[in-house]
Amino acid sequence: MTPAVSHRSAAPWLLAALLVLGAAPSSAAVSPAGIGAFGAGSLLIDFNAPGLFNTQEVNGLSTGGLGFSFSLGNEQLSLSVVPGPTSNTTPLNIVSDIGIDNAGVLTVTLPELSSLFGFGYAVLADNVVPASVAVTLFNGAINVGALSFTALPDPLVPPFFGGFAGLQSTLPFDRTELRFSGALAWAADDFRVTPVPEPAQWALLLVGVAIVGGLAQRRSGRT
Repeated sequence: MTPAVSHRSAAPWLLAALLVLGAAPSSAAVSPAGIGAFGAGSLLIDFNAPGLFNTQEVNGLSTGGLGFSFSLGNEQLSLSVVPGPTSNTTPLNIVSDIGIDNAGVLTVTLPELSSLFGFGYAVLADNVVPASVAVTLFNGAINVGALSFTALPDPLVPPFFGGFAGLQSTLPFDRTELRFSGALAWAADDFRVTPVPEPAQWALLLVGVAIVGGLAQRRSGRT
């Protein structure tokens, strides 16, 4: 027979968890966010920092606190001066090879828990591209939510289509995955990230500690 867990020993952990979880949503609400949603505390990565150069490999690149990896490996994405200035990208920017396999996933690792993420993009295509880029947010291994964005005609460079892919979430995330489809090639630039305020990070840490502590108390009660 499994011994009963002491309510007195478990109570502090349960109380801490309930206090924090009571103010937190049970699931994330992910919605589009325009450039104006990114305030003064946001990071902006435009690939013009010292040490970055044309043709530099993107898979394994780290700059401004962001880490980039590509599921298809090296020599698929690079920093480049092409396609030149568009409405949403400017050199240097990330660019794919023409005809790249659309199954490739660009993963962006963030320096800390964040509530907003966005970037400008341009695609080489013959027409409007519905769901040209899908962005999925993760907190560790947990899928927080996803949105897709349609590439619209670029008034600055008519042969291209593009837009700004911005997301905000009621639950924080620390990693994003980008999947492009329906285009011969694509470019991405001006990555923006808004970190979660520090008190909210402490609240999340408290939840984790409470859960781990509760499990430890449960295990000790079984021995």
